[in-house]
Amino acid sequence: SKKGEYDVIDVDLYDVTKESITSMHNLGLKVICYFSAGTYEPFRIESKEMQNVYGLIRTKMDEWDEYWLDFRLEGIKPFMTERLDLAKTKGCDGIEFDNVDAYSSVHWDDKLTMIDQLQYNRWLAEEAHARDLAAGLKNCIDLLDHLQDVYDFAINEQCSDYNECKKYDIFLKNDLAVFVALYGRSSDS
Repeated sequence: SKKGEYDVIDVDLYDVTKESITSMHNLGLKVICYFSAGTYEPFRIESKEMQNVYGLIRTKMDEWDEYWLDFRLEGIKPFMTERLDLAKTKGCDGIEFDNVDAYSSVHWDDKLTMIDQLQYNRWLAEEAHARDLAAGLKNCIDLLDHLQDVYDFAINEQCSDYNECKKYDIFLKNDLAVFVALYGRSSDS
């Protein structure tokens, strides 16, 4: 590829090995590692200790076997820094932070605010950068303008299905990559 252009692959942080990432690097790929920064995933043994932080695990997500986390609690930070340290150790180039839009997705009596979400999302990006990892903002469309100064790229799921693609112009105008995940039928063409 030309200088400044890369083929990128996005993999699950827990399902990929350091050796696999090294192999991908040897093929000239940049590796983004996915993890959920906003939900408890009961199917992951790496998340079990979250149960020991009172009030951290909150309401179940619609349509997923995951539970929203109250990221306002300091007790979340060791879990996230542990994941970022693992990403660094495995050789990830960047992080796809998923489920970082709880403020617009949950309806708690002790309401999450946009300011709460911005503080948490900024903290995640700063922690990634402290480990020389690129920070990727997934979905979280309403905060793109507020976070384009601290995130390195964005990821959207099916923006064309929800008429959201144009909202990423703020990233593109600032030479920040935008990746789109499309789901559905595969094609040989």
